[in-house]
Amino acid sequence: RKHLWFSTSTDLRLDAERDLSDLGAPGISVHDGCQQLDKETRGLGLGSSFTEGIVFSTYSSLVSASRVAKGGVSRLQQIIDWCGGDKF
Repeated sequence: RKHLWFSTSTDLRLDAERDLSDLGAPGISVHDGCQQLDKETRGLGLGSSFTEGIVFSTYSSLVSASRVAKGGVSRLQQIIDWCGGDKF
């Protein structure tokens, strides 16, 4: 399963993990969306640890371009692709 969590600050990622634990869901992976998407898409595909969980991202990251994307792929497009692309 894949989920998205948007916030105003990347500093709140740890709070999101704590909130999930408080809700009885401590085993859900929370990925730092932008950094993890850049890191994992450098190879031939996403790493096995990044196939499910929660992408935690900021609102401002939605309008930024990926540093590694030569074609100018937006963060939003990276997130859509991770969620399933056209199926999303």
